[in-house]
Amino acid sequence: MSTPYLVERTDRPPLSLRIVPDLPVRHAGTLELVDSEFMATALDSRWQSAGPLPDDRQDLLLLDPALRWAPSIMQALAETTGAPLARVRVLSPVALREVAVIDEIRLPREDGLPCIVRHLHTRRLDPDRHSPAMTRVWRRTRLAVMLADAQQDAEATRWLLMVAAQVRRLGDEGPPWTILGPSSVRDVASHLADSPEWMQRLRFEPPPARHSVSEAWNAVFKAWQQTR
Repeated sequence: MSTPYLVERTDRPPLSLRIVPDLPVRHAGTLELVDSEFMATALDSRWQSAGPLPDDRQDLLLLDPALRWAPSIMQALAETTGAPLARVRVLSPVALREVAVIDEIRLPREDGLPCIVRHLHTRRLDPDRHSPAMTRVWRRTRLAVMLADAQQDAEATRWLLMVAAQVRRLGDEGPPWTILGPSSVRDVASHLADSPEWMQRLRFEPPPARHSVSEAWNAVFKAWQQTR
């Protein structure tokens, strides 16, 4: 397998993605928590123990409706840095139904890199329901990036509407968003232009090449640098 490297040039060299097929990805296990203020505070303390202060947003959040790029990005980051991947399952207080799954990796403390990269899996984030755990995630996120696949416009559109609802609900607590997607997704966003908060927090960039992990990370990293 060829080894993809980042080609985006910056003042400080960004983290290169190097996929090593024979190197197993280390998992730090799965943490399950009921979505309550008490458990969310414990989760926040876990993140704070080796990271920045809670009001210093240094984390990156990935959403990938088609699961086309983000899982490979997370695996490549783990293989490149040797840092373990951890998983958090957020459960509803009612019947312990799964609200969200968050994969995360803590990157080396280097200038220009996020502190923690997270990949959020969920079928639905209910904008009308307050989620203490997800509120902690939003507050720690400097940038949220959605990677939209041109071949799954309907799914990307559903997630885009979900993102718009989150932006409206969170207000200033929410991070800015970058959507790497096709023009069809951009057209959907134009129908949401009646919300100033939505448009101020959103920017569009072209989607990365399909199956290109290095190009996807390049696009995400470029968007990250533009928020600094």
